[in-house]
Amino acid sequence: MKLAVQLSLVLAGLILAIVCGSLWMTYRSERAHLEENQDAYILAGVERLASHCGNSAGPEFERRCLEGLHFLIQMTAPKAFTEAVLVDGNSRILVHSDFLQGDAALRGQYSTNDYSQLAASQRDPSVLHRILLRNVSQRVFTAPVVAPTGPMGTFVVAYREAALQNALAWIEQDARRRFLQACLTGTGLAILFSVGWVLYALVPLGDLVKASRRVAEGDFTHRIPVTRDDELGRLAREFNRMTQRLVELDDLKDSFMAKITHDLRNPLNAIIGYAELCRGGFRGPLTQEQTETLQLIVQNGHSLAELINNILDVTQLEAGRMRFSPSVVDLQSEVEGVIELLKVRADQYQIRLDAALLPELTQVWADPQAFRRILVNLISNALKFTPAEGSVTVKAYRGKPNEIVVAVSDTGVGIPAERLSELFKKFSQVPETLNKVRPSGGTGLGLVICKEIVEAHGGRIWVESAAGQGTTFLFTVPENEPKVSPAASAPVIA
Repeated sequence: MKLAVQLSLVLAGLILAIVCGSLWMTYRSERAHLEENQDAYILAGVERLASHCGNSAGPEFERRCLEGLHFLIQMTAPKAFTEAVLVDGNSRILVHSDFLQGDAALRGQYSTNDYSQLAASQRDPSVLHRILLRNVSQRVFTAPVVAPTGPMGTFVVAYREAALQNALAWIEQDARRRFLQACLTGTGLAILFSVGWVLYALVPLGDLVKASRRVAEGDFTHRIPVTRDDELGRLAREFNRMTQRLVELDDLKDSFMAKITHDLRNPLNAIIGYAELCRGGFRGPLTQEQTETLQLIVQNGHSLAELINNILDVTQLEAGRMRFSPSVVDLQSEVEGVIELLKVRADQYQIRLDAALLPELTQVWADPQAFRRILVNLISNALKFTPAEGSVTVKAYRGKPNEIVVAVSDTGVGIPAERLSELFKKFSQVPETLNKVRPSGGTGLGLVICKEIVEAHGGRIWVESAAGQGTTFLFTVPENEPKVSPAASAPVIA
C-alpha cells in the first residue's frame, strides 16, 4: 500500500474519531437532558397558565383560564394531555378541563384525585413523576395561582407518561438521524481533507522519487524545485547539493579515465610492438618456448589495449566528446565489408555468416566508422556464442518513417529472459553463457558503446532472446538526413 494511502487512512481515521466522538458525547448529553428539558418546557407552560389565570380575576376569570388551558393543551404532545384542574386551598374545583367540552358538573366540587390533593399541598412549582391513577402512569405538573388580592389555589395538569416517552423517543430518533448525517458528512470531509493534505505534503517526496530515478539512470543534472521551508524543503535542498556533487565527481571521473587510458595506451603499444619485433626474430633467434611466451604477451597486450580503448570510448561517448560526421552510407556495401572482415573468424568457428538485405534498402544516414563499429561489435558477439554449424545473419527492414531497422540474428545459446535488462550496462556479462561455446573474453563494454553510438544518431537498440533459442540484436538509424538531426546543429553529439 502506498504511503499516501496509508497516511490518508490514518489521518482520516483520526479526524473521524475526534469528530464522531465529539458528536457522540453531544448526542448522549442531549439524550440525558431531553426528559429534563421536556419537563421544564411543560412546567413553563403551566406556570404561564397559572400566571394568566391569576391576572384574570373577576367575571372573566373562568373564560380566560379556559383560553389559557386550551393553548397549553395545543402546545404539548398529541394524546399526552389527561386532565387539568384548578383547586383552591380547600381542594374545591374552580376550573376543570372538562369545562372546555361544556361539562361544568364539577364546578365547586371537591377534587377526589389523589394527585390533585397532593398537588394542592404544594407551595412551589413542581413535577410529580409517575403517579399511578386508574392503572395509567401519570406525570403531574403544578403551579400556584396568585391573584392581586392573594393566593387563589393551585393549577394541576396531568399527562400520560407513555405519550411523553413516545414524544421523547421521536425527538431521540431525530437526534440519532442528525448524528448519523453529521458523521457521514464528517467522514466525507475528513477523507477529502486527508487526501488533499497528504497529497500536498507528499508532493516533494514524489519529486524526490522521480529525481532519484533519473540520477539512477545517470542523469545528474536534474534539480528539485525548492518551494518549502520545512523538513521536506531541506531534504530537497540537500538532494540538489548531492546531485551537484555527483556532477563534479562524474566530471572528475571522466577526466581521470580519459587521462589514465590515454597515458596507458602509448606504453602498452610500445610493449606490443617490441614483443612482435622479438617474436619476428629481429632481435635474434628464439627458442620455441620463447616464441610461445612472446605470443602470450602479444595476445594479452592486445586484450588490454582493447579494454583501454573501450574505456576511453565509453568515457568520451558519455561525456559527449566523441565527434560524429553523419553522411549517406551505402548500406549494402558497409554490411558486406564487415561480413568480409569477419568471414575468416566465422570460417574458423565453422559458422555461416551472411546477409539478407532488401534490395530497395540502399542507404542509411550515419557516421560510416561508427556504423561499421556497431556491426562489428554485434556480429563478433554473435560469433562468440554460436556453436559450430550455426549461422549469423544480418537483416534490415524499414521501421517507422525515415527509420531503418538493422538486425543481427544468431542460432546460438540464447540469453535468459531475466538477464536481458542487464546487457547494456557497463562491464555486464551473462554468467550462464560465458565461455559456454568457446572462450568469450571481452570487456563487457561493447554493447554499451553500441548503445551510446546508436542513441547519438537518434536511434534505439534492443535485444530479443530466450535461453537455447538464439539471439537477435536490433538497432535503428535514419534512412535519410533528419529534418532535425542530432548532428545537424553541432558536430559534437552530447
